[in-house]
This record gives sequence, C-alpha cells and structure tokens, in this order.
Amino acid sequence: MFNSDVSTGAQAISNTYSTTGPASALSGKVDIFKTFKTSVRCCYWDVFETCNAIQTAMIANGSAIFQDYILIGYKLANGQQMF
Repeated sequence: MFNSDVSTGAQAISNTYSTTGPASALSGKVDIFKTFKTSVRCCYWDVFETCNAIQTAMIANGSAIFQDYILIGYKLANGQQMF
C-alpha cells in the first residue's frame, strides 16, 4: 500500500506501526446460529426453513395472518383474529 495506512493514506507506516484491539477476530464471538434459531420468525417465502409444524398447518388451512410476509397471527374458526 505504498508505505501508508489503509484508512486514510496519510499516516506513514513502519515496522512499529500498529493498532489496538484483540489479536483475533474470533475472540469474544457470539454463537450466531444459536441466536438465529431463537429469533427466527415464520416467513412466507421460506416456510420449510423458518416455520414449525403448527405454523405450516395454519398456512395450509388458510388461517395464518401475514404482514410483510411474516406470520403475525391466526384466525380462529369463529373468525376471531389472534395476534
């Protein structure tokens, strides 16, 4: 990079130039898959991956209520909506 820092190009670098922070990007990592699985919403465009069996059945029988393709509630047999 022509002996200058990447962010601004204004700072001349040498063997002693360094930044602060953890030595590894993996230190202090969050288990993204655990977080994702507990926060997934039932999405109309990916039913088999994001919806459980009950939600899939509601979609199949027409009682599911969606807003912006996300399941937000369902209709009871008497027409009452549950959110």
